[in-house]
Amino acid sequence: MAFPNINRTKRVKDARDEAKKEIDAYKKEKDEELKKYESEHVSGNLKAEEDANLEAEKKIFEIQEAGKEKRDVVVQKLLDAVFEITPVVSTRIETSQ
Repeated sequence: MAFPNINRTKRVKDARDEAKKEIDAYKKEKDEELKKYESEHVSGNLKAEEDANLEAEKKIFEIQEAGKEKRDVVVQKLLDAVFEITPVVSTRIETSQ
């Protein structure tokens, strides 16, 4: 009667080992699917990020060029606003007559 227990124990062990192999294979397959999915979607995000960076650099360059072209006019208007004072009486102040 010792033989049936040995066979049964061996079969249980073999079944457990086979199940572990199947689980590992399934896990490996799903990991590969995940990596493939991530690589497809991350590359799309990188492209969008590069496009956004190029657009931002273009806008910054345009702003800098506009600033260079109109710098003298802006500085002159600023100086005029600071040095040419035109006093204005506030509407809140009551004048006594």
